[in-house]
Amino acid sequence: MALRIALGVVGVLVTVLACGKGAPATPLAAAAREGSLADIDRLIASGANPNEPSGRADWPPLVHAIHKRQHAAVERLLDRGASVAGDAGRTALFMASGYGDARTVKLLMARGVAMPRTAEEAGRLIAAAVGGAWDIDSDWAGCALHTEVVRLLVERDPDFRVVRVLSPRSFARARATVENRIASAYARSRGCEEMLRLLEVRRG
Repeated sequence: MALRIALGVVGVLVTVLACGKGAPATPLAAAAREGSLADIDRLIASGANPNEPSGRADWPPLVHAIHKRQHAAVERLLDRGASVAGDAGRTALFMASGYGDARTVKLLMARGVAMPRTAEEAGRLIAAAVGGAWDIDSDWAGCALHTEVVRLLVERDPDFRVVRVLSPRSFARARATVENRIASAYARSRGCEEMLRLLEVRRG
């Protein structure tokens, strides 16, 4: 637990250092954060870019909506042209997984968000799904919700079960390995047996 807290502090410091680089939140990002569907519709109809990054962390409106758990706004933005390609989709998937937000993870998958292409990224994603996001604004959502996210990821790609045993041959891989092991230990300490069963490697 102490190591998980320490890593969380590091994550917060990284976030704080990154803050301030973006422009103030656009009206569309603000509407997304508030979950105002009428404002989202009006702004996009008036020419607002549904993918324009803004705010302290330079997020597109879709990520702002996920950050505030505005499910209806997430769906409306996707219907109005929000992209799940590239960094935007990656950030959206990691955030929703880390928040234990299975509803949004399922929606992102249905809209074609890309799964991680490297073992390191896959390891970090499953660690977020298991142990929660290293996010000052987020609390771990509990066994049931995080287990459902893990189930979605494993059903989409069974290889998520094996990324927990990465050998640390690089800094990125070592980081993913450490995050994975801490997340698994945390889930075990919380009694999330079903989640851990989903991640077991089945041997023939």
